[in-house]
Amino acid sequence: MNTIIKRIAAIAAGFLPLVFGILMNGAILSEAFSTKPFPFFAAGLGTLALWFLLGFLAAKWRFGKTAAQAMLLLNLPGAAMLLLVGIQELLLGQYWQNAAGAAGQLFFLPVINLGASLTLWSGRMFPAYCASFVLLCAAAWLGGKAGSR
Repeated sequence: MNTIIKRIAAIAAGFLPLVFGILMNGAILSEAFSTKPFPFFAAGLGTLALWFLLGFLAAKWRFGKTAAQAMLLLNLPGAAMLLLVGIQELLLGQYWQNAAGAAGQLFFLPVINLGASLTLWSGRMFPAYCASFVLLCAAAWLGGKAGSR
């Protein structure tokens, strides 16, 4: 596979949490979960396990010149979404009422329960988004380390 195509594939795979967040949002709002709680913890662990697997595959299949570059490419969309959420919450003080505003929130929806449990001290959501991003990066890094052996 061509190196440029591998890099594009790594960046495209980085948008998978957004797809999962959109699916989770639809499931949460459906009638199926109107009477029972949604398994947020299991969804978060499943997303981190998938992120570990993607980190493993990105390092194994050489999606970058090094395993670290592959992890950066994989987490580049997450960094962009974190920046988007940070601009909305910290600078503007409100979330945009459009697709761009929702995308940042939906990206972190699968792991926000885990991130928020690490930032109970904060009264804001941005530290929970940051913790969620760190969890995703750590899972990809651990997968990359396992894949580069």
